[in-house]
Amino acid sequence: MITRLSFLILLSLLLSTLTSTSYAQESLKDQLSQVFKNRHFGDALIGAEVYSLETNRELFSLNSTQAMIPASVLKLYTAAAALKELGPEFTFKTEVLAQGSPKLKKGVLNGDLYFKGSGDPSLVDERLDLLVRDVRKSGLRVVTGHIYVDDSAFEAPLRPTARKAMDTSRAFNAPVGALNLDYNSIELDARPKLLGSEPSRPVYRSIPDPAIHAGEALVEALKMQGIRVLHPEVTRKQTPESALVVGSVDSLPLREIIVLMNKYSNNFIADTLVRALALHRNPPPATLEQGLVIVREYAAKWKASSEVTFESGSGLQRENRASADSFIQLLKSASHEFGIYPELVSSLPLAGRDGTLRRLKNVPNWGIVRAKSGSLDGVTSLVGMTTGPSGDTRLFSVIVNLPKAEQKDLLFWEEDFLHTLLTAE
Repeated sequence: MITRLSFLILLSLLLSTLTSTSYAQESLKDQLSQVFKNRHFGDALIGAEVYSLETNRELFSLNSTQAMIPASVLKLYTAAAALKELGPEFTFKTEVLAQGSPKLKKGVLNGDLYFKGSGDPSLVDERLDLLVRDVRKSGLRVVTGHIYVDDSAFEAPLRPTARKAMDTSRAFNAPVGALNLDYNSIELDARPKLLGSEPSRPVYRSIPDPAIHAGEALVEALKMQGIRVLHPEVTRKQTPESALVVGSVDSLPLREIIVLMNKYSNNFIADTLVRALALHRNPPPATLEQGLVIVREYAAKWKASSEVTFESGSGLQRENRASADSFIQLLKSASHEFGIYPELVSSLPLAGRDGTLRRLKNVPNWGIVRAKSGSLDGVTSLVGMTTGPSGDTRLFSVIVNLPKAEQKDLLFWEEDFLHTLLTAE
């Protein structure tokens, strides 16, 4: 009798738990459905999916297999492919080489100096200074020949063809090269025409010829280190095989470059990494298409749907296509690969704290949502992970396409969506 009573009690508890779980999932579905019925969506096409890593169950789905314009969340594929192919500790090398007399006489190079890049997207003025200090250690004090830049590791064009119609002067559309500096952009101080009418503000513009710009910066840095350059004009020329390295600098490790890319949605870094993938497998010059082939290869392994279309690594092109489910599949697959998952997760902005999600100040328990956002005119997207009220890890992916809508008019749903994910059982 005691055994029978115990059995009935256990059965009752089990049924209660199952009913409660079912109700919780229905409740989450109902609340998320209400979020996406907001009248401000109008006739927008919405693709969304929420998935529990703990239970391996889909918690919510809305047009989740529909191919849509994903915008910058596509960088997640670029990041994962780069981490998988190159490894988190991969570094780019930038070199200064000398062609001429094999030995410096009293610090004088009777020959030419070559500045050669391999695609480092993280080379900035501070690291250029480290490079020049390394050159000085070689004993070089005077260059009698010419200064050449070598960006032959990547093939032209410097921008994907589809991006040429965009405003090429803007920093978000900076060109990609094998020899880069300061994200191939500069900061200008914009002042109003009428003095005192408005304060000046910084304006960022892209560099039309990154390699030449980097070479000119090298010349100035050499002068700052007391190295005379008799012919400071910079031109482009491939480095002879007989040239000797007189200085070099390694990039930040790839895991840190990925953080810079995803936290701040840096298009330049993303499109550079695609070409770096190509260079890793192919002889130079590396092409964009060669790199995209590798990204597509990994996407297929990570069970991305056949509708996924990659035309760039940044997501800036409107020709890209992906479904909400394809990003869930990516995150699910990555979660089983320790070599990439921790780096991929840590590269995502923290809602309310940093990167492109600093603006989300009204999310409860802010800081426990990690996600990559994306936006173009008529497009907004959000892909990432958080925890539910019971501590379960929830993957989420949302893409909204609403033609003719401006970016600023498509962000109204994010905080309501995240609030529901964080609080609904």
